[in-house]
Amino acid sequence: MKTKILIILIILIGLGVLIGGYMNKQKGGVKETGLLEPSPVESKVGLVYAQETHYAKPSPDGRYLYIFNMDSRNIIVLDLETKTIVQNIKMPGFWAQASNMIFSSDGQWMYTLSTSQVGNSHVVVIDTKTQKIDRLIPLPKEYETGFSPNGPFLAISPDEQFLYVSGAHGTYQVNIGNEQVTKISNVGKIVFLAFTSDEKYLLGANIETNSLDIIDPDSGKLIDSIPVGNWPQYFVKSPDGQMVYVSNWESGDVSIIDLSIRKVVATIPVGVNPLGMTITPDGQKLYVAVTAQALEHAKSESELVSTWMKVVVIDTTTYTIVKEIMPGWAPRYVNISPDGTKVYVNEYRGKIHIIDSSSDKLIDSILLTRPATYMPSDIAVTPDGSKLLVFIRGTQQVLVIDTATHKILARFKAFSNTVAISSDGQRAYIPGSQFTVIDIPTLKAKYVEMPDIEIRSDSKIILSKDERIAYIVDTEKDILQVVNLENWQLVATVPVGDMGPLQFGLAITPDGNKVFVCNGYSKNISVVSTAENKVIDTIPMVSTPIGIDISPDGKVAYVIERQSGGNSLVVVIDVATHKIIKRWHDLIGFGNPFEVVFSPDDRHTYFGGVDGEIAVVMDVESGNTRYIEVGLNPFNITLTKDGQLLYVSNMSSDDITVINTKTEMVVDRIPIQIK
Repeated sequence: MKTKILIILIILIGLGVLIGGYMNKQKGGVKETGLLEPSPVESKVGLVYAQETHYAKPSPDGRYLYIFNMDSRNIIVLDLETKTIVQNIKMPGFWAQASNMIFSSDGQWMYTLSTSQVGNSHVVVIDTKTQKIDRLIPLPKEYETGFSPNGPFLAISPDEQFLYVSGAHGTYQVNIGNEQVTKISNVGKIVFLAFTSDEKYLLGANIETNSLDIIDPDSGKLIDSIPVGNWPQYFVKSPDGQMVYVSNWESGDVSIIDLSIRKVVATIPVGVNPLGMTITPDGQKLYVAVTAQALEHAKSESELVSTWMKVVVIDTTTYTIVKEIMPGWAPRYVNISPDGTKVYVNEYRGKIHIIDSSSDKLIDSILLTRPATYMPSDIAVTPDGSKLLVFIRGTQQVLVIDTATHKILARFKAFSNTVAISSDGQRAYIPGSQFTVIDIPTLKAKYVEMPDIEIRSDSKIILSKDERIAYIVDTEKDILQVVNLENWQLVATVPVGDMGPLQFGLAITPDGNKVFVCNGYSKNISVVSTAENKVIDTIPMVSTPIGIDISPDGKVAYVIERQSGGNSLVVVIDVATHKIIKRWHDLIGFGNPFEVVFSPDDRHTYFGGVDGEIAVVMDVESGNTRYIEVGLNPFNITLTKDGQLLYVSNMSSDDITVINTKTEMVVDRIPIQIK
């Protein structure tokens, strides 16, 4: 009997293996899903921010990996032998974004394109010996980008005298020696460019015509246009130059082109939003990064990472998928080492994964930035400037810090991330189901049970003019809650618009008569009468209002309006009439701030929560902007009462940057270290 059972089990196991193998074959190869625990790196250049890792390419000798990071707009140079960051190269300009990286044949020079949303774009020339920017070659003012979030990319001529780049309205030639820039063609919106192997023509992935264009680099004439899939973003050539592989973002496939006949000979579906590709030196295997960034039907993040976000390995002799490798979140580009043994994959969340090209297995994972421990977010400063209150996400506490000595004077449990300090500096309020009230002089706290209060951890609190009332938003129920701070009663709940999951847009007029509430999802602003506790007007916006402050004289409100394309505008509203006065288009570029604060003298506004390592200063009269470098992943800002100091909380570097607003220079850094 036992023998029969054993035989049956063996048969069932065998059937399972056969069926599993059949299913894997039908789906296009075997899945490699073993995620590795990332190993941390050391840094010789201090704290480095590496969130939204976009593109990584090894140096010609294979020693270093150059890594561009979207959020902080910097290129990290990683020594692959020692796993040490040896340089942090900041991209020039306001919200500059690097594209691909091209090395000279001797390896001394590296070229990349810095596309800026405010001011000129540049070709950046980096000396790999010093690992510093050697010079900038400005592109003409008429050069425009923004037609693709993944490019444009540079191409280099075979003699290495010229670089080529496409803009929204044409293709340009850059003389590396004399820095002269010439428009050579009206063919534009080409994301990726490269020369044919015979060095006669430029190839370009054109997202406007969904084609691989063939351009004469001397005359700029369009020689041929080969139709491919929808929204081509990237391509690689076979080592012999005969075949071209094109990734098509929207159609989710790879077009394979035979250049000898200038036709697509095969199309391989690979998944949602394929982007970067690389090919082995023998041309036998093609690696395709599938980002799945536009995927809407996935049930969870774990499903995205385990099923949709992947690196696909294609056998170029049979045009079949032989393996799917799941390295992590949104792999965007892949590049192979000069010796062909390793494939480097960037993960959007600040990691580099390494694949062994012989086995197609993950062999290493590198964490570029140490995780923040405390993550300071909302901050408030006492009127005398002596103490700073900081909400710490890592421990769900509020710290009281001496601004002169940096000493942590006290810490208290908190139930939300928002802090308000009374005008006399005596009390601090942190709302929640338990309201935390801190007596600042004695550094003692009491906790008031408020079961009727609804609040998420990300919220906002403001005080009435007489400071007897607190206004708190509930983004779940889309209400403004009115709380009496003397008897701790919920006075009213005021229905407003659809705020969305996060709320940073809440402001009260200096006379205390109106509260303005930004409703991100319904794209409007609710104006609430504090006397009646009801909405008296709704201001329609073009897009998402996400931050607001009212001028000290109470005449205008400045609103940060985030556009669907990713850029932010400043909208000026008349507080009395609730009418829009002015819209500054693309004033803040791609900074995406979510907080704005007026200076007490009404001459400047400061923008916080910017994507990157900066705070933005704007002159109220002219609209001119400047930026100040701060810590990693800045979140919240606050001004001293006299407006002389600006404090910026930096979530990823666990510190607070202190800026002198007169000189617009960083004068101090307060580290968050809880013993």
